[in-house]
Formats: sequence, C-alpha cells, structure tokens
Amino acid sequence: MSTVTRIDKSHERLDITVDAKTVDKAIEKAKAVVSKLSERPLSEKQLGKDPAQTKKSAVLSRATRSVAEEAVRDAIQTHGLRPSKNPTTSIDEFVTPGKPFSFSIVIDVVPELDLKYFDKLVVNYDADTEVTDEDVDNRLEEIRGRSAEVEKDSDKPISENDIVEVSFDSFIDDEPYEGSSVDGYAYTVGSHEMPDEFEAALVGMHANEGKTVEFKIPEDFDNEEIAGKTARFDIKVNRVASCTLPEVDDAFAQEFGYEDLAFWRNKIKNELQNEKEGNLEEIKEKAAREALADELEDEPGDDVITATAHRMLAAFKTDLQQQGTNFDEYCLYLHLAEEDVFNEMKEEATTITRENLALESLFRRCNFKINHRELRKTIGELLEENGMPKSISFEQFNQDQQTAIREMTMHRMSGSWSMLILSPSNLSQERRPAACRAAQV
Repeated sequence: MSTVTRIDKSHERLDITVDAKTVDKAIEKAKAVVSKLSERPLSEKQLGKDPAQTKKSAVLSRATRSVAEEAVRDAIQTHGLRPSKNPTTSIDEFVTPGKPFSFSIVIDVVPELDLKYFDKLVVNYDADTEVTDEDVDNRLEEIRGRSAEVEKDSDKPISENDIVEVSFDSFIDDEPYEGSSVDGYAYTVGSHEMPDEFEAALVGMHANEGKTVEFKIPEDFDNEEIAGKTARFDIKVNRVASCTLPEVDDAFAQEFGYEDLAFWRNKIKNELQNEKEGNLEEIKEKAAREALADELEDEPGDDVITATAHRMLAAFKTDLQQQGTNFDEYCLYLHLAEEDVFNEMKEEATTITRENLALESLFRRCNFKINHRELRKTIGELLEENGMPKSISFEQFNQDQQTAIREMTMHRMSGSWSMLILSPSNLSQERRPAACRAAQV
C-alpha cells in the first residue's frame, strides 16, 4: 500500500507500507544469501565481537533494502511518477519478522510546469532555401578533400592540408598546466583547431624536426584567465602525411563521370536545393519548440537538468565504448576534461528539458490522450530508426522503456500540433493557442 503527497513542483513523498508476508519472504531470501556468504573465511574485524548479531544485522539490512527498493519501484509505477533521477532509499530502521514495514521516501520527479497565458504564439524561422555559388564551392571542396593523394611518412616540408603527428609541451607564462603535454596528436594543417601561430610554425617543418613558438595571447581572448599572457609551444613533428589536392576543373569532374565542371556544379546545386527544402521541416519544428519553451511560466530546477546531463553523459560513454573508443582517450585526443564534456551536455540538457516540459504542458492544456495507435506509431519510428524488427509490441518493452515510449509519444503529439501553427509562406507566423483546446486524440 502506498500514498503520494506533492511537496513541490519537483518532489513527491511516498508513504509506503509493505505487508508482513512480503517482509518474511525477503528475510528468508536474505538469510540464504548471507548464509552462503558466511561460508567464506571472514576475519574477526568483519564478524565483530558478536558474530551471530553481525549476521542477523546483515540479514535484516539486506532484506530491508530489497523490500524498500521493490516497494518504491511498484509505487512509482502505481502512481505514474516520473523520477528525474534514480531514487535512493536510505532507511534508518530494519524490517521486523512477522510485521508490516512502513517507511517514507522523497522522490525527485520531472516537474509539471505550466505555459503562460498568451494571446499569440510567435514562431520565427529562416525559410531561405536558396543555394549560392559559395554553397556549391564548399561542397566541391569537401569532395576535393576526400580525393586528395596521401603520401604517408613523407619527407617533404609541411604545407597546408597535410596531416601531421606531433608531440608538444605548452606553457602559459612559462608555467605548465593540466593537459599541457600532448604526445602523438594527429593534426590537419589548415584546420585552425590550434592557434594560428602554432599552425604557422608547422608549415615548412619536416618529420623528426623540433621548433619552439612563443606568442602573446590577445587581450580580448575568451578565457580571461590567460588573456594577455605569453603562450609557448615546444613542438616535435613525429610523422608527416603529405596531402596533394586535385585541381577543381573539367578533368576532375570527368573523373566522377560528368561531362564538365559546369554540368557537375549544376547537379550539386540541385542536390543542395533538395537538401535545404528537406531540412526546412526540421528547422520549423525546432523553431516551434524554442518558441513554446519561452512561454514556460517557470524554469526547470538545476537538479533536473543536472540529472538529465548525467544520463546523457553515461549514454555517450556507452556509445563510445560500443564503438571501441575509451572515454578517457577521447578526452585526451580533444584536450578535454570530463567536466568540459559534462558542461556541454548540461547546455544541451537545458534546451531539451525546457522544450520537453513545454511540450508536456501543451499536451495537458490540449487534453490530448495517448492511445494504442499513437503508441504503435512511436514504436514504429523508434524501431525503424534503430533497424529493429517492426513486430515488437509495447508490452514487450520493460517498465522503464514503456515510460520512455509514453514520454516520446507525448512530445511527438504536442510537437505535431505545434507544427500546425506554421505556414511555409511566411518567416514569422502567429496562431492563437486556443485552437488546441478542440483537439482530441
């Protein structure tokens, strides 16, 4: 049995009572586990002065944790709560054999924020789909870069577009700093990912050559801590991959099967036109989400955003691992600390959280309902995106996955409505939100 009480917009208190039968089952399971663990040789320090009491406490502690965690999961599902982070159960008292067990826990939940009362919703977006000659030039430059002739372990002097493996030690006012020593860094000359003075020093160098470059950091540099100070790089070039780019002319076009460069440029222009027109719907949807989020009466708390950012970072680490890349190596390669990556995630989490809460508020305001057809539509999109069999039903997903699918369905349905306020003929559109009151699903 459980009851839920709202504390504030981001917290709910669960008051839970677990029946005596469930408690006794948990105690029996805990006894079996502790008994097996006790077969291992334990030191006097581990067993304490009263081994029997130590084992009894271990049984009750394990049973209490098991009972509480399962009861909290059931209560969350029963009351339809949406935790913003994993609940932690910290309970002072142990269960008692043959007796019900009652406890309370405060859950951090995704807040339900309201939209302001607004007469008109204004959505601004760039509907320009014109393709310029510069757009075509940029696409050709991408193709040109992929068509470069690469000479590995070259002894030629370094020039723009070459890929070099360098090691360097860097200093600010002659003082090293965290991450200032880098070994075996692959760098493309001309990418401007490093200071211009660093790049200029590389040009003309050869493999196995070293050089020191020193320069003053501009006074208006973004990082105020080092602005105006002196930077020094002690550079060692380990290897050079010389890259020779082809000329962009009729002969280059003919290598790709086109009669001449003019014909190829025209084809690229048409392709870019189709891409821009295809991206317009995505641009409009993004603009509508941003406009809706700006109508929230309140802002989500930092704890909700931080929890979302932590989940995003964990998922990112998992994705990297599945691709065979270690997160620490990733950070080292990009000269980043984990805190830097997390802060980037937090910025993205702020945008996502605000937009999702606004969509959920719109969902409630419009009295939308999630039915089986809408769930199937979300699942179909999800399965197609991940290349999974389309025969999987909603019931085959676990509890957490079902909750996520319901949230995705809410966001999709509200997002679809927000697109109805836009007309492709104008850059700025206004529609009365009252229109959604008649919408029913």
